[in-house]
Amino acid sequence: MRKFITLAVLACCAAGVTQCAKTITFPVSVLVPAAQAKAQISLDKNGNTQIDLKVNYLAPPQNLTPPKATYILWLQTPDNQIVGLGQLTVGSDRKGEVKGVTQLKEFRLFVTAEDDPAAASPGQQVILTTGFFTVG
Repeated sequence: MRKFITLAVLACCAAGVTQCAKTITFPVSVLVPAAQAKAQISLDKNGNTQIDLKVNYLAPPQNLTPPKATYILWLQTPDNQIVGLGQLTVGSDRKGEVKGVTQLKEFRLFVTAEDDPAAASPGQQVILTTGFFTVG
């Protein structure tokens, strides 16, 4: 019985390690200074990095100068590999969320305003950005 309890405790601890989340706070943006953005970064059971970005007080992209159609979340590795993680939709309450998964463990996150929701590469209008960080 004692062996079973020990194994159960170890299993719970191992599961807890993979579920621990890291919170990344984005600095204030020059283009949208009211925006507040935080990303929860965690590892799933397969070792993939899960990203859950939540934004408050973000102006709709149509209100930017020049107006844009959408926001897109990207990640960039230290060797300049760039990956699009998804479209950040902003509601009338000025809140938005996007989730993505990657195998990468070291990168920075950034959000751009884009004319095309299917943009293959980021445009010039960077709205929010973090520094580089490591997951794990």
